[in-house]
Amino acid sequence: MTVLLVEDEKATRKTLRFLLARLGYRVLEAENGRRALELLEVESPVDLVITDRQMPEMDGDELVRVLSSGKTLLMMISGSFSEEDKRSDLVVSGRVRLVEKPFLPQEFLTAVRSLLARGSSKGREAVCVAS
Repeated sequence: MTVLLVEDEKATRKTLRFLLARLGYRVLEAENGRRALELLEVESPVDLVITDRQMPEMDGDELVRVLSSGKTLLMMISGSFSEEDKRSDLVVSGRVRLVEKPFLPQEFLTAVRSLLARGSSKGREAVCVAS
């Protein structure tokens, strides 16, 4: 399976890439949402998109808005979520899972595996949002 990792912080991107690669995923990288969209045009299929929430040029929220217009399963990982985030239509519908930082590597990988299993069983791409 192929994972597109969208993260502007190099150290975080390196750590997440390492965790994902250890599980055998092919990992593509982009430093912002705009570059991620460019990669998605040429790389196919991408089974999972993991994106930071705050980045220059195009942030994770904007990237998710673009990607959620399709049949996309989403997971958001962030330092905190507002009550409004937790009640959003995408969360209520089950298309977005919210996971707050800090999280243990095993928690992150379990969530990724769960999303990929759910996405493949429903024939959807999965998107994971991190900040």
